[in-house]
Amino acid sequence: MGKSVIVGGGLSGLSAARILSHKGLDISLVEKSPNLGGLLRSKRNKLGHVFDKGTHFISETTIPALNELLFSDLDFSHCHQFDGSMKVGSYFAGTLNEDSDCINSRCLPENIYSRGLVEMLESPGVGGRAKNMADFCLNTYGETFTEHIFAPVVAKLANLPLSDLDQEAANVLAVNRLVVLDREASKNMKKLEVFDKKIAWAHRDDGHSSSPKWYSVSKGVGIWASSIERRVRSDGVRILTESSINEIIVKNKKVTGLVLDGGEPLECDLLVWTIPPAAFLKTLKINHDVPQPKFRQVHLFDYSIDTELQTDLHCIVNFDPGMVNSRLTLFPNITTEKRVGAPHHLTVEVITERDDPDRLSSEVFSELKAMGVVLDKTKILWQEQTCITPGWPIITKDFSENSLKILELAEGVASNVTFAGRGKGENSHFMFEVLEDLYKNLL
Repeated sequence: MGKSVIVGGGLSGLSAARILSHKGLDISLVEKSPNLGGLLRSKRNKLGHVFDKGTHFISETTIPALNELLFSDLDFSHCHQFDGSMKVGSYFAGTLNEDSDCINSRCLPENIYSRGLVEMLESPGVGGRAKNMADFCLNTYGETFTEHIFAPVVAKLANLPLSDLDQEAANVLAVNRLVVLDREASKNMKKLEVFDKKIAWAHRDDGHSSSPKWYSVSKGVGIWASSIERRVRSDGVRILTESSINEIIVKNKKVTGLVLDGGEPLECDLLVWTIPPAAFLKTLKINHDVPQPKFRQVHLFDYSIDTELQTDLHCIVNFDPGMVNSRLTLFPNITTEKRVGAPHHLTVEVITERDDPDRLSSEVFSELKAMGVVLDKTKILWQEQTCITPGWPIITKDFSENSLKILELAEGVASNVTFAGRGKGENSHFMFEVLEDLYKNLL
């Protein structure tokens, strides 16, 4: 029986263990934290409110066999199923748009909006790959929308000018389409490919996803990771939490063993590495001159409040450059049943390098009132702040190239290592891209 070691106990690591458990391997999974699941974890506070650490919604991949492995043990009786798009709104220029999660350019002053609309409709787009995000925005949306929308919004989210970013940053930051027209006009314009790529649906129902999504109000998305963990444990996977890799032994271009920080050796015929490849090279003490990717810290502010939320949206993406919060998740609204009464709870995401959580929390809560999400009289019953590191990657101009260089260096060390996870490279920002890539590589 071959011996496999999986490094990293997030969703990628758990999924790898689930996939490999069918191959009759002796599997060990190593995770440095006390718990598995990574960002797929939930917690319950003293008021009984459930908060998720990262991902909130469960949805299928495009691979039926992978879905069977990931979801066969999940108790869907605890989950609400949504067959269309989630109700995600957006906030920009002091206005809450409850119909779309894209930036609403119509909130700009009339003279700026009109000039920007004409420029956007006349802009030819980028013939090939843009040299940077500034080039992409100018050629796709024109000078006015670039100056009044993209430059300030991206400065808030990435803390860099457009010229320092790759055009892929538009997709990662979800600023690749604008609401520019009313509902009927948008539907007609999007029939043309040239406009479909840059104009957003004015209402989510016009272009909603047909894939089902689930959410557990009573237990949070953490029930998904827990269900996979129970299965891999029952399959005999050895789980080693609060452990990390101290040494990697390579012979004849193959990893033959690893040594844990406590000194325990692990034999290895197959290594699945789901944390960043740079950590693999660092453990091997392989020096290189490739710059490390840049990340922005993500702070989560969890609140229980004494009044009801003032919108029925599930989430709000805040693009407003004048506010520090970037995303709100409004948990009582994520239901197919009648919404429960107050007290209510929500999570606010802030992308920042600031290190003043108390002051930041005060600013955030003032913003919730200004946005109309909570009443002016609303009081905080409970709150908690969490910092997620390394956070969100900044897609600089050299991000893709440097990520590929790091990956190639790591892959060149040994032939029996599979790299996976969000730290792998340029196409590893979104959960199901990661899982589908992992599944294909482990078949």
